[in-house]
Amino acid sequence: MGSDLDLLDRFTAGDVEGFRELVRRYQGAVYGLAYRMTGCREDAEDVCQKTFLKVFLNCAGFERRSSFKTWVYAIAANTAMDRNKERKDSKTAPLDDIASIASTDAGPAEVLENARDITKLRRAVDGLPDRQRAALVLKIYGALKYEEIAEVMKCSVGTVKAHCHGALANLRKVMG
Repeated sequence: MGSDLDLLDRFTAGDVEGFRELVRRYQGAVYGLAYRMTGCREDAEDVCQKTFLKVFLNCAGFERRSSFKTWVYAIAANTAMDRNKERKDSKTAPLDDIASIASTDAGPAEVLENARDITKLRRAVDGLPDRQRAALVLKIYGALKYEEIAEVMKCSVGTVKAHCHGALANLRKVMG
C-alpha cells in the first residue's frame, strides 16, 4: 500500500490510484469528523466530498510540515465550520434521524428518554462556538493529540486546551 506520502507522490506523478487509496484510507474518518461537526448526514457527505476535492486540487501545495492526516483533518474541519456558518446564515437546521436508538431492545419509555438525551447533547454540541466544537470533536472523535489539533486549527496548544475545557464546561452547564 505505502505510506500516505508515498501515495501522494504517486498521485502527483500521475498515478490516480495513489489518490484513490488516500480517499479509501481517510474517507470514513473525514465523514465521521464532518458528521460530528455538522450533525447532519447530508452536510457531512457534502463536507467529505468538498474536502477530497480540495485535497485533489491542492495536493501539490501540501508543504509536508505536518502529517498528511493532520492536513486532511484541517481541510475537513475548516470545510465543516464553513458549512455550519452557511447553515446559520440560511437559518436552516439539520434534520437527522435517530433510528439507531429505536433499534435497541429498550422499551418505548427508555427509547424516548435516550432520544431526548441524545437530542439534548446534539443541540448542546451544535450550540458550542465553532472553535470549541472543532477542538472537542478533533480530540474526542478524531483522537488527535493537542499538538495535532493546534496544527489543524492554526493556534497554540494552550488555546486548544482552553477550547476543549470551555466546550466541556459549556456542555456540563447545558446537560446539567
